[in-house]
Amino acid sequence: GGTNHPDNLTTLCSACHRLRHEQSTLYRQHLVPGPQ
Repeated sequence: GGTNHPDNLTTLCSACHRLRHEQSTLYRQHLVPGPQ
């Protein structure tokens, strides 16, 4: 099907990567507390 627009896919990908990056940052703060 051609219902999916590249712009929408790009937005979803960006949001997903951003979310994962924020989560990994939180995990690092919990696992390794200290100056950054």
